[in-house]
Amino acid sequence: NSIDKDYEIGNAYAEVFNDILSYAREIVNQHTGDGRKQRYNYWDALALLRGVMSSPAAGISMLVKKAQKKSLASEDDDIVVNEAESESVLDTDYSTDDNLPLSVLARADGIKDSESKRLLGYSKKLEALYGFEHDQKANEAFFQIKKFIERGFNPIIFCRYIQTANYLGELFKDVFKGKQFKNIHIEVVTSELNDELRREKIESMNRSDRRLLIATDCLSEGINLQEGFNALLHYDLPWNPNRLEQREGRIDRFGQQAEEVEV
Repeated sequence: NSIDKDYEIGNAYAEVFNDILSYAREIVNQHTGDGRKQRYNYWDALALLRGVMSSPAAGISMLVKKAQKKSLASEDDDIVVNEAESESVLDTDYSTDDNLPLSVLARADGIKDSESKRLLGYSKKLEALYGFEHDQKANEAFFQIKKFIERGFNPIIFCRYIQTANYLGELFKDVFKGKQFKNIHIEVVTSELNDELRREKIESMNRSDRRLLIATDCLSEGINLQEGFNALLHYDLPWNPNRLEQREGRIDRFGQQAEEVEV
């Protein structure tokens, strides 16, 4: 049983996103005469927008890294390309790769300092959007997960980036308190943990009465989750539909005891 759910981005988040979208358009139009550089800037811009829309935490991490690279660039620097940039954006890379893509380091063109300051300014604005008040995506996810738990489901939230998973872990651990949500076992599992630790966490959760798992695609293959979980929320939609199938295949498989799995 699969349901698509939209959400309102909210004025504060939309304002920052529109600023970053304008910046993204600028970097794409920087090298109109050089197809190679424009193509790399295009993937760089897409990766940046994707990180910002994943969560404030992922957006900040990406903006700060990009600002650091810009400030380190000298006027003589040629373009340094991470060949996996487009693969990362399109999710054709390995499912264990839940790190933010490394931004392309483009020629500084004499604007390195002001550009770095601009990027850090965007990251500061994103910091003010942490939490349920301004982050409507997180807020909507909370209502969906709350409904799952109240109806007796044990859900998984799948994220694309480590920063997003950890951010949601902090928010959900803080909000699921009190008698109403007694004994909910919440864990965050990303590629920061090795295979053995991931398995240990899942086995420990399976012994709990009520559980909520927040994970990245490092769990979308290899570890079966059908014993402990029967609902799934895609917090970040992958661009490669195979990713969706891999995630859902962790719980919608032989050995699942629930009559219905909700996604």
